[in-house]
Amino acid sequence: RLAVPHRLHEVGEGVLTGEAMAAALGAEPRCVLRSLVCELERPPRGGSGPNRRQRAIALVGADRTLDLQRFARAADATRARLASHDEAERWTGLKRGGISPLAVPEGRFEVFVDERVERESRVWVSAGARGLELELSASDLVRATEACPIPLV
Repeated sequence: RLAVPHRLHEVGEGVLTGEAMAAALGAEPRCVLRSLVCELERPPRGGSGPNRRQRAIALVGADRTLDLQRFARAADATRARLASHDEAERWTGLKRGGISPLAVPEGRFEVFVDERVERESRVWVSAGARGLELELSASDLVRATEACPIPLV
């Protein structure tokens, strides 16, 4: 829809980890992005009432570990937690290994990308199905997903 130049790579449904995906693609692990489904807890608007819970996707390189405390601070949240596999599948409507910020229901997730990703010319991200990866420029991914670059690791 946005006419973003990309290449589709088929690697097989059995490739589920970021490291295995990088090896299958012949790509640097830092350039293969994992889509981590999270829940952010934010203070109520107006200062009173219960905290708001919002769903988010954090994009981090396969060689990195998401720092939930850093993520919460950078996203102006009081807390961040990873969704369980079941929650991630239920919330996104996609299967683990195929969760993509480009395939989730529009407007239901905030997308955050580790700020280091912007230094890369090409990145790979799930195409929305197990075993399918999209290769595109980091800047096009940020634009297409309206991702907010923040420190995540």
